[in-house]
Amino acid sequence: MMSSKSHGDLKKYVPKLKKKISSETFKKVKSEGKTDKTFHLSIKKYCKNLPTHTISPVLSIKGKKCQLYITNYEGASDEKELKALGVTHAVDLSETSNRVRGIEYMNIPENIPDEPNFPIVEKIGKKVVEFISDALRKSDDHVVLVYCAMGISRSATTVLQYLMHTGMSLKEGWSHLRSCRSFVNPNLGFWDQLSNLEMKMKGKRSMSTHDYVVSELLEFWPSIGRDFAEIVADRVLKIPFEDMITGTFLDAAVKSLQMSNDKERGK
Repeated sequence: MMSSKSHGDLKKYVPKLKKKISSETFKKVKSEGKTDKTFHLSIKKYCKNLPTHTISPVLSIKGKKCQLYITNYEGASDEKELKALGVTHAVDLSETSNRVRGIEYMNIPENIPDEPNFPIVEKIGKKVVEFISDALRKSDDHVVLVYCAMGISRSATTVLQYLMHTGMSLKEGWSHLRSCRSFVNPNLGFWDQLSNLEMKMKGKRSMSTHDYVVSELLEFWPSIGRDFAEIVADRVLKIPFEDMITGTFLDAAVKSLQMSNDKERGK
């Protein structure tokens, strides 16, 4: 339990957090072999350096070849690679119109925004789970690809929902998906929906939205420490999802923290 004094000290942490983000993101980009000319000090720009076009294998059914992949819209447009992987079915959450001949696409009649208050689990996730399940049940030769614009939030959310359908807890599914594609990050509203789904399915939460915020902050910036990560998580989750800034999870978390701080001061 955090003390009230710790919460009261939040204002002094906001500029400190921003400074640490810039410093540690700089080091992270540098450590990944980028040249001096490509340093990006914001999370949004940092994500542009990620290999989001990679087609990441997620799940092998019955111990055979991989039958479930995740990528972004660029990877999903690589006809040569899709054929090499044997992709037969695809779920397009990218709001693009690219199609590869010979692949059966799930019919999604509306755009799926990467916005925390969009009911992706109930409105789309159930249908995605059915589509993947039907495709893999009909033939061991079927291979499904799920993708969105970046292969980070929307596609990751629906793939996690499918993994939960196979029997994994949300925490187990998250650990597995993160090992397959290290930069996936469902936005906070999507994660909260998955957590609520798990509560309905199993009567308990293996990883709450608060736990998710804390773990992701410590994953990216371990030097901020668990105590401050707990403060950030508390403050971020006080903001209604419809008021959260869209974008990558961590960028939204920091901006939401600043919004919370400004509201306290009556700005």
